[in-house]
Amino acid sequence: MKELAEELTRTRMEIVALQDIRWSGNGVIKQKDFSLNYSGAKTQKGQAGTGFILLGKIRDNVIGFEAVNDRICKLRSKVNITTYH
Repeated sequence: MKELAEELTRTRMEIVALQDIRWSGNGVIKQKDFSLNYSGAKTQKGQAGTGFILLGKIRDNVIGFEAVNDRICKLRSKVNITTYH
């Protein structure tokens, strides 16, 4: 996760959707420089899973995260993407 966050910082990306996280359960991992919101299978490890890694303004403006299932999760932010610079 840390290596991915460093690469995102280098490329100036603040949000990336992730596939095949392969973790069970769901949640939010908050670190100093990034957050990872994820949704995985309820009982099985090693299959499916999805999520978002967030840095910068996007991270600070998340107002909702919903783990729907191991293939779908939703993220809601206060930032208007069309005017985001």
